[in-house]
Amino acid sequence: MSREAVSIVMPAFNAQATIARAVASALAQTWPHFEVIVVSDDGVDYEAVLGRAGIADPRIRHLQSGHIGGGSPPARNVGLDAARYDIVAILDADDAFKPEKLAIMVPLAARHGLASCALDITLPDGTICAMWAAPPMAYWPPAPINLSISRWIRCWCTTAAAPIRATIRHCPA
Repeated sequence: MSREAVSIVMPAFNAQATIARAVASALAQTWPHFEVIVVSDDGVDYEAVLGRAGIADPRIRHLQSGHIGGGSPPARNVGLDAARYDIVAILDADDAFKPEKLAIMVPLAARHGLASCALDITLPDGTICAMWAAPPMAYWPPAPINLSISRWIRCWCTTAAAPIRATIRHCPA
């Protein structure tokens, strides 16, 4: 596995109106080495949804969570299991990455084990509603973190994080 490539895990539930923006933001990254794993948690064929929006790319993989409304944590776990790369970034289907996000975060995550950065809250048209302006931060755990992915996402960071996959554990489905 490459420590320079990134698996972007995207859980999707009722995301027909927002997923094209989220995936387009991933495809617009200045860091070129990534895959996008879309995990449908509602049975929707998001490959078809994206196709209707004119989005098709061989770096996008489509999976089903096996549930209808099972929640983001189990859907993320499906994506983590399917991830090809050691570095994983979470991008929810109603969020978007700035174009330089992976270029800034991946070297920090590879070097330190976990990286987190500021978060902007925007309207769908890009209007910024709130900003948590902080420079990217790197965290180095002394040992692998034994937290469930759902607790880690909820308590430590937002979709602005790019953790090394080996440092996180699954939550019970």
